Amino acid sequence: MENDFLTLPDIADRLGIPESSVRFYIERFEAYIPSLEVDGEVVYRPEAVEIVRMIHSLFSSDQRPSEIEARLARLYPRTVRVDDGTELVEVLRAETTALSQQLAGVVLPVLVRQTQAMERLADSVEKLSSREEELAAFKKTADALTKLAEKEEPRALRSIADAVTELARDGGARPESAVLERTASALETLVSRDNQIKTLESQLEELRKLHEAVDLKRRIMEARRDREQREYYKQTEERIKELLSQNKKPWWKFWQ
Repeated sequence: MENDFLTLPDIADRLGIPESSVRFYIERFEAYIPSLEVDGEVVYRPEAVEIVRMIHSLFSSDQRPSEIEARLARLYPRTVRVDDGTELVEVLRAETTALSQQLAGVVLPVLVRQTQAMERLADSVEKLSSREEELAAFKKTADALTKLAEKEEPRALRSIADAVTELARDGGARPESAVLERTASALETLVSRDNQIKTLESQLEELRKLHEAVDLKRRIMEARRDREQREYYKQTEERIKELLSQNKKPWWKFWQ
């Protein structure tokens, strides 16, 4: 198994670069070079060759150490070399605690901001829902008034319907006082006309009663006239019979 690991000179031989350069690369970026200490000697895994090759290539292209480390962090995991007598569990626990603290410092504020944003969104949705219900009620009122205006009190009801429709259409984007003032004015007109209608209805009721009285009197007079005519016809018939009885002539010769 030890044959699977490489020493620092082995890496230098495989890459064909000086040992001093390999030592500098490994010491500078030790966290990304997979290594292990065996019998007091540090050895490296075979994949360390490609990592050192990349570091050497980046240095040759004038990359800064910070840029090289950032690239290594994206491509390779950090490694932990365990010395003799050191518990691996404790090392991992320390790394995990540090990482958790870093994540808590970054993630928790994001979660708090997301929660606050969701609460504001929920509040906005609730207000919007309430506003939509209000606008729907305005639209239903406008529709009902429009249908009513087609049958009676067209001007006043049409004015109310137009005002409510405008209020529903604007949805509160403009001041509502002007619309409500027009609505109140139209309602006052409607109330005034309603009072006039009640007065006219009262006068009409009186005229109806007067008409009924006149009609009743007319029928009485007609009945009286009919009765007088019937009495006249009866008296005339009796007179004719009396004359006929006195003359002793056949009735068909009476007029001769």
